[in-house]
Amino acid sequence: MLIFFAQKRKQLKREPTYPNISYFCDEKPYFFNTKKKKLMNNRVGIEIGKYYGMIIGSLMVIIYLFLYFTDIKLFLNFWIGISFFVVTIAAMVISASRTKAELGGFATFQQALQPAFITIVIAQFIANLFNFLMYNYVDPSLSESLREVTLEMTHGWLQGMNAPEESIDRALSEIEQQDFTVSIGATLIGFAMNVLIGFGIACIIALIVRKEPPTGYQHNEEVIYEEV
Repeated sequence: MLIFFAQKRKQLKREPTYPNISYFCDEKPYFFNTKKKKLMNNRVGIEIGKYYGMIIGSLMVIIYLFLYFTDIKLFLNFWIGISFFVVTIAAMVISASRTKAELGGFATFQQALQPAFITIVIAQFIANLFNFLMYNYVDPSLSESLREVTLEMTHGWLQGMNAPEESIDRALSEIEQQDFTVSIGATLIGFAMNVLIGFGIACIIALIVRKEPPTGYQHNEEVIYEEV
């Protein structure tokens, strides 16, 4: 044991002191290659996007489970849906801004777009995968439960608006004919639509966050540290 610590201390003394390495770097902790001592700045955006995407995706799953065990009527709550949307956009903005900061305060449109888009892709992948498993394996009766809740809420909403009985019956009949099952096809279509919308939002965020470097500014794509 003493020999191990003595060797470790000797090794630490030989290792050079590195500048401020971002948290979002490979093995230190993300993509800093300890073998070649190489910091690849062109991958900063990818790692930051993955990081925030996993956070938002996991947060969606946790909240979804909370709603499931509390009251499934909350699945149809308008404000909860808006909250998911706002939090996701906020994470996209943070990931793009953090990437710009990691790249020295400058980021091209592509460099700002990359983390924002990756954030929503990963978040939606996690959320859609969980949704598919939830409806098909965890609780297969959830689809019918949601149909009943939708019928109940729609009936109460239309009655509150003093809608004619014929209109209420027609609306309820249309809901009864709807397919509430969550198939692979429906999941993929939903995922593709969300990613497409997310790409448009990511483009807007990139246009706002981007900051082109001044003329003559050079930012190394990789910084190599020589072995001591």
